[in-house]
Amino acid sequence: MQSITISYDLLVVVVAVVSILIAFGVLMYRTKIGLAMRATSQINQAAMLMGINVDRIYLITFALGSALASAAGGLYGVLYTFNYQSGELPTIIAFAVIILGGLGSIRGAIVGGLLYGIAEQMATLFLGGIWSSAVAFALLIGVLIIRPKGLFGEKGE
Repeated sequence: MQSITISYDLLVVVVAVVSILIAFGVLMYRTKIGLAMRATSQINQAAMLMGINVDRIYLITFALGSALASAAGGLYGVLYTFNYQSGELPTIIAFAVIILGGLGSIRGAIVGGLLYGIAEQMATLFLGGIWSSAVAFALLIGVLIIRPKGLFGEKGE
């Protein structure tokens, strides 16, 4: 019987990511600022008419995005070493995940990330490591052929 080992570094990263996702979900769906952010992202003129300070929301959104990006970079640094090309592959994968899940959908980003990761790992397991990215991007292309706006993207008119 094979045993599965998980390093403490990876465990810390997984716990941190899950905690950040839960905190972000609570912020976006349980607070007034999250409601204001969602309203501003949908129709900023209507949000402005409802009394939301859109410029302040843009500032808060930018700060939150910067904080999430720095957390992602820090957690990436726990698992991998940095060099001048460190962000290249994660950036490409992040764009693929966002497109796969659907632009503007938090749930889509989470599901897209999981699907992308599972596809990559299954390809590595069954086809070898050289095929992992090819299979994951083939999944992305297949989803875009069937649903051009991503898995959780808005339906077109």
